[in-house]
Amino acid sequence: MSFIIREGINHSSLGSTSLYLTSTTAQNINALATDNKVLWDTHAAEWGTDIVHRTGTDPHKIAILVAGTYELSASIAFDAHSSSAARYNGILRFRLNDTTDFGPQGKSGYLRDVTGHDESSLHVQTFPVTLARLDYIHLKVDRESDPTVAVNTTAGASGLYIRRIA
Repeated sequence: MSFIIREGINHSSLGSTSLYLTSTTAQNINALATDNKVLWDTHAAEWGTDIVHRTGTDPHKIAILVAGTYELSASIAFDAHSSSAARYNGILRFRLNDTTDFGPQGKSGYLRDVTGHDESSLHVQTFPVTLARLDYIHLKVDRESDPTVAVNTTAGASGLYIRRIA
């Protein structure tokens, strides 16, 4: 199935604001024990004005401008860049206002570079959440493993999707 985005359509008038973020740059999601913030540098699709993301300032933050119910989902692809044995098991979480983790967690990604299993991914399935005006969210990765090995996101292969549904 393919989708065609037609020029000249005011998508915000269709009743839905949405934002799909990606990153063209790899980043180490194993640098810290907790709260490795995922940075986004590309707006792959953006309709409406209820959500704001800036690629230059705080590229991890998504600001909510209109209170409502939103759908969120995310996927992070990553790989090991090391010739030494690496074991990695990350936890993908959404965070609200830099204080509270919320929603489902992604714990499916396991990496063991020594045996050739050098690519994996973490996913948070789509879920609804009520957010207030001026809330902000970000996606973070916590680690459960080796603090010394770089584990980098795969450039262009990760994404975060948010859409206001009510």
